[in-house]
Amino acid sequence: MREAGEELHQLLNYWQKRLRLQDWDVRLCYVQRHEAEREDAMAYVEVFLPKRSARICFIEPGELDPAGWPQEAPEQSLVHELLHLHVHPFSPKADTPAWTAMEQAVHAIAAALVEPERVREATGDNSSTERGGRDAAILAHARTDRRGDRAGGHDSF
Repeated sequence: MREAGEELHQLLNYWQKRLRLQDWDVRLCYVQRHEAEREDAMAYVEVFLPKRSARICFIEPGELDPAGWPQEAPEQSLVHELLHLHVHPFSPKADTPAWTAMEQAVHAIAAALVEPERVREATGDNSSTERGGRDAAILAHARTDRRGDRAGGHDSF
């Protein structure tokens, strides 16, 4: 096991704030595939709930099989594992249908959170971080659409 690099730590700081997890002590590390809790994952989280502490372990990049499962970006894996901190108290037993559904939901939420961040970064759009920026406009538009749907007799929920 070895400590994760500076780039992952910077992402951790950013996403802990975005996900409101600043009160957690989260450590990052790299492990060999044979040391991993689950050999079919790129990363996993070990949680100690009473102390609000966790360790997120990533499989060493050189040990990832490019012909294996589709690879996520490390940032998406990090967000996925951080989201587990929110759902941990409700997590079902591993390898059950409920666990699979929870993993699919966490995966979809992580992808939905990370992808827009990368698009904004690539386009240089920083308005979402400013009060009244693009996110506020999108939210206002969504509220208008919802009211319009209700007025037409269609419930969008």
